Amino acid sequence: MEDVETHQSRSPNDIDVITYFHLPEGETQATLYEKIPHIFNNDEVRARFRVDSYFEILGEALVERRVRQVSY
Repeated sequence: MEDVETHQSRSPNDIDVITYFHLPEGETQATLYEKIPHIFNNDEVRARFRVDSYFEILGEALVERRVRQVSY
């Protein structure tokens, strides 16, 4: 967590949440997205719940760009 009240002298706007998950058996990213697109729509989730949501599929290669993004 980041203490934005102290470091940036402002109230927090949202909370960042990263979800690590395995794709269900027989699913691909595309088929899962087709079934539940609203949970992967960060703009919709942010507006509705004040959450910045990020997802990482376990078992897939993690490239340097994703490591930086996840560690942010």
